[in-house]
Amino acid sequence: MSISLRVVWILLCGLLAGAGSGVGTAYAQLGGSLSEFGFLRLDPSARGAALGSSLTAVSDDDATAFYYNPALASTDSGGHLLASYTDFIADSQVGTLAYSYHVESVATVSAGVRYVDWGTFDGRDAAGVPTGDFQARDVALTAGLAARATDRLRYGVNVHLLYSAIESARATAAAVDAGMHAHWPERQWSVATSVHHVGRAFSSFGIERTSLPFDWRIGVAKQLSHVPVQLSITGYDLHNAGTVLPDEGTAGQALAHLTFGIEAYLGDVLTLRTGYNHRRSRELVLNDRLDWAGFGGGFGIAVGPLRADYAYTSWSSFGGLHQISLQLGPS
Repeated sequence: MSISLRVVWILLCGLLAGAGSGVGTAYAQLGGSLSEFGFLRLDPSARGAALGSSLTAVSDDDATAFYYNPALASTDSGGHLLASYTDFIADSQVGTLAYSYHVESVATVSAGVRYVDWGTFDGRDAAGVPTGDFQARDVALTAGLAARATDRLRYGVNVHLLYSAIESARATAAAVDAGMHAHWPERQWSVATSVHHVGRAFSSFGIERTSLPFDWRIGVAKQLSHVPVQLSITGYDLHNAGTVLPDEGTAGQALAHLTFGIEAYLGDVLTLRTGYNHRRSRELVLNDRLDWAGFGGGFGIAVGPLRADYAYTSWSSFGGLHQISLQLGPS
């Protein structure tokens, strides 16, 4: 068996193992959105948002790459610091701060914090009597470690500590991610797999303990040979295949688990991006009219060690989300 086939076989074994470990954790989360910690599915960077989150197999200098697959942190991302901000729906605010550091001949260590400020709400009791304002917050602390297994294969693990608060109620949890990434530079393509948010809640808002938003992903990325364009596809929520859009046919069911991204490099300074998420499109569109829900786009501008990224994603009648990221690399 050739080295390439051997690596692919290792990845496939990892995918099956990941799927098996997560089904029991996530059986109550068919859409993956009903969770006290659903904010974990929000994009930590503007680049990822513009590409429809299809970064599972894309390895480069992005400091938030370990969020999409813990195996992606590498020498390229080492020494990079990224801060991201999203003006979310209903005046909510989402932020990310991430840093990656490479220890020569050992591993790449990553760390990050994500938060969501859901704003202030008008509290009322069951009779509609005002009880005063209250706030809601989410915070996730993450540490990751990635290392090289062979010249082509990398693996990595993340650990998350999670905290959510609504008024006086609190929820806490711990979770881990695991991933692998194989790269063939001579052919300019990569394949990867990862499992996310395997863990448990220690305390919940309600009586029943809430499961975490488990996710099993497979990704492929390809750099075109004669055009400065990179294509990426990610399959996600694969443990729930065929269940998330019950009114769709076979093709729609398959598309409901895929995101697509295109990244075009216009020189060393400007990068253009676009992405599409079919499930988001079908869940957000209110009628059959032409709608851009599920589509995203943006750009990146690099000047020396500094890169600024912007993304706009359509949420149909809910409006659009604007996200910006600033990344500083080693000089």
